Amino acid sequence: MKKCLYAAHTFLWVLAIVSSGSASSETNLVWKEAKSLNGYTIYTAAQPDSRFIASKCVTVVDAGMDELGMVLRDFANFRTWLHDCTMSKLLKTIDDERDIFIFYLVQRVPLLPDRDMVLKSNVILNYPKGWCYVGVQSTDEYSFPSSGGLVRMRFKGGFLLEWIDGRHTRLTYTVIPDLQGNMPAIIANPIIRDAPMKSLMKLKERVKLPQYIESAKRSKYRTMINESIRAGHLKP
Repeated sequence: MKKCLYAAHTFLWVLAIVSSGSASSETNLVWKEAKSLNGYTIYTAAQPDSRFIASKCVTVVDAGMDELGMVLRDFANFRTWLHDCTMSKLLKTIDDERDIFIFYLVQRVPLLPDRDMVLKSNVILNYPKGWCYVGVQSTDEYSFPSSGGLVRMRFKGGFLLEWIDGRHTRLTYTVIPDLQGNMPAIIANPIIRDAPMKSLMKLKERVKLPQYIESAKRSKYRTMINESIRAGHLKP
C-alpha cells in the first residue's frame, strides 16, 4: 500500500514537471472510473476551460520495463499500435542519452479532418524507486507545417511504468488533448475515452516482438535495472 501511495504521488509530480505550463492543468483534474474491462481500467476527467475530456487507462503488461522502453522510442512504428495513428516519424534527436526527442504524428478522426501534432518527449528514469515516466507534450521548437488539410492539435500526456518484476509492468497511459478546430465534443469525447485502452491492447502484442526483446537486453534500461536489482531496490 505504501508503495502504491508513493507511486500515485510521484505520478502527479512527474506530470507537473513535463507539462508545458504550470502544474495546475494536470493536478486539478478529478479522475473518475469510466469502465473496467478484461484487465483494463479507464478513468476520465473534465478539463478546465475545455469541452474535451482527458482520459487514462491502467493495465498490467507481461513485459519488462526495458522492453516497453524500446517500443516507446521506436517512433517510426507508433502507427502499428497507437490507436488511429496513420503516420509517425522522428524529427529531431535532442539528447539520446536523456531520451529527449521531437517527433510527428498524424491521427485519423472519423468523419472529420485528420489531426497532426509535433511532440517533444521528456523521460524520467527512477529504477531505484521502481518507476519511470515517458512524458510528451506539443512543442513549437521545431517547425513542421501541416499539409493536406490536416488540423494541428495540441496534446500532452504520457506513460507511467511501474515495476512489478522483470516480466510484468503496471502501465498507465494518459492523454490530455485539445483537438482544435470545430470538432464536436459529442464525437470527440468517446474517442478520447477509449483511445488509451485501445492503444494499450495493441501495445501488449507489439512488445512481444523479438526485435524489442533482443534490443532491450543491450539497452541502457536493462543496465540500470540490473544495477537496481543488485542494489536491492527491485525484486527480480
